[in-house]
Amino acid sequence: MGKGFSVVAEEIRKFSNETVESTEKIRNTLENIHKSIDDMSTSIENIVAVGKEQAYSTEEISAFIEEIEEKSKQLNKYASELL
Repeated sequence: MGKGFSVVAEEIRKFSNETVESTEKIRNTLENIHKSIDDMSTSIENIVAVGKEQAYSTEEISAFIEEIEEKSKQLNKYASELL
């Protein structure tokens, strides 16, 4: 009976050690996932910032093009009046 208990106790010890190891692996995996999520969040924030800058630049370029177009029309008008 004592020998059977010893076998059961040894199996429980093995199971306990495996549980500790598995728990540690899960904890490490969760930490890695958390870090990856933080990195992705930072990247997304940077992408949004760049997108906003590009939108602002596009608006400025559009305004310059409209101004150039208006100046071009005025120059054509002046040229027509000179001829």
